Amino acid sequence: MLKHFDFRDKLDKTKFKEFCNKIYLDFEEKYFNVEIKHSDSKRSLAQNALYWGVLIPQVKEFMEETSGENYSPDEIHDFLKYNFGTKVFHESKYYLFINDKKIISQLEWENLPQKEAKEYQMIFRMPSTRGMNTEQFNLYMDFIVKWAAISGFCIEI
Repeated sequence: MLKHFDFRDKLDKTKFKEFCNKIYLDFEEKYFNVEIKHSDSKRSLAQNALYWGVLIPQVKEFMEETSGENYSPDEIHDFLKYNFGTKVFHESKYYLFINDKKIISQLEWENLPQKEAKEYQMIFRMPSTRGMNTEQFNLYMDFIVKWAAISGFCIEI
């Protein structure tokens, strides 16, 4: 079993603790090898070239043919980030809560008393591909290629 947790994210830290507790309680009498790796290598130049030089142009062409609209590469990028970037990370990471005084995370909002929580409005924050590591960016591109296949076109790499 392979699990990924981003310790920069409070929600992921909580999920990691819950995961470890569950393993401990459920499998008390079994032995495990646990490996923790630092996985902060940013996406590679080759991945970036593949994304902007191959995926974006082919998705752009498909979307323009099917919709009759013209799109810039940045508009295609935003479309892909919105639809597939949130699948790479936990989606709730991209929701913030705002009122007239401050902006808080979903985890902070969930811990507020109900009366106070009602004062906040939920907003969506677009994910960034820039912060993805090589593994996450591969997963992101896999989602795009699978979506393309389901949508009836094949991305040629």
